[in-house]
Amino acid sequence: SRRLAVLAVAEQEGGQIAAALDAARRAQRAGGGSLLSLVQEALIQQYWTLDLEAAETTWNAVVEASGVTSELGDLLQGFRAKVAVERLRKAAESGVQPPPLP
Repeated sequence: SRRLAVLAVAEQEGGQIAAALDAARRAQRAGGGSLLSLVQEALIQQYWTLDLEAAETTWNAVVEASGVTSELGDLLQGFRAKVAVERLRKAAESGVQPPPLP
């Protein structure tokens, strides 16, 4: 799971967005108990593919998954996801798209 999560970052940094998304999803299926791969997927969807619907769905999955853990890192990721969902909803209401990452 961790190796695939690192691969996802490397692929994304190399501009291989589809491969990065695939690696993040494979990391998620591999398990490991961390929400990192799910967070990576949400970030890629939001900032790189600009699929805001998919990003919101994935962020909501992070919120849900973080509710069944007592790990501090996962709880913080859940809070981050709640903020991301709220920002996506406000942007959609105002008709403004969040800017892509540089």
